[in-house]
Amino acid sequence: MKQAAIGRFELSHVKVFRLPLLSSPRINLHKVPKMGRNSTVPRLIN
Repeated sequence: MKQAAIGRFELSHVKVFRLPLLSSPRINLHKVPKMGRNSTVPRLIN
């Protein structure tokens, strides 16, 4: 039971963090890779 609960929590946690990231106008996942992977790392951290 506890493992299932933890699994559900992680799934909901991932969705919560991914949705704002994908919908954020500052971080456009389609434009960022064109600038090079080295430049994407500091952008995602900031």
